[in-house]
Amino acid sequence: MNDQQQKYHREFNRTYFAPGTANRERRRELDRATHARNRQGILDMYGRRCSKCGFDSDVRALQLDHKGSKPWETHRYARSGGTLYVVILNGTLPKELFQILCANCNTIKRLSTLEERSTPKNTIL
Repeated sequence: MNDQQQKYHREFNRTYFAPGTANRERRRELDRATHARNRQGILDMYGRRCSKCGFDSDVRALQLDHKGSKPWETHRYARSGGTLYVVILNGTLPKELFQILCANCNTIKRLSTLEERSTPKNTIL
């Protein structure tokens, strides 16, 4: 897309999807529906059950998890969950890099591997 096309699209989106317009609400509805459809596709792809404990009672508790301890390696392809669903479904990222975990197993994994918590070296706890 050249600069002129980008400028046109930015202006179009700014006015067409302006706050308070019916178009903005319609866009949100479409985005929610697309996200839900992609999430269902991911759950179908991985079998709709936790890969650790086998939980399958409520799909709302199932989460997509990076198998390794380096989730940032996939950020060049996708920076959000919705985009991540798309790149997995279309085959850009290999299916083997991810797994489905229930919320409990995912929290236990995160806390035990310190994925989200890191302490600076010179910090006294």
